[in-house]
Amino acid sequence: RVPVLLSVLACAFAVEVQHLPADIYELYEMGILATLQRQLGKDQVPAALEMLEAIAVANHLAKRRTFQVEDLEDALKGKPHLPPFWSQLLEDGSIPLVKILTLGHATGEFQFSH
Repeated sequence: RVPVLLSVLACAFAVEVQHLPADIYELYEMGILATLQRQLGKDQVPAALEMLEAIAVANHLAKRRTFQVEDLEDALKGKPHLPPFWSQLLEDGSIPLVKILTLGHATGEFQFSH
């Protein structure tokens, strides 16, 4: 457990931070934000958070560990700016905090990295 927390702390401090995290929740939040900022740039972090949150909530409610393209489309319904964002990240070859398990022409299976 400690090596994981130390890794998250290292991720958090990879960008400029102003304080130490007060608790484990804040540590993970700082690590996630720093990872997104480092991989996407600060301006794309809000869209990435919105997209990843929508996918995570939909998967949690459906009790899924992995998700398919169809699940992704359902999770992002009503957020027309997010599917193109996902597609661009996929085309670039990396979606922060998401592991690509399989990828076909119009299909794919994904899970959140851990």
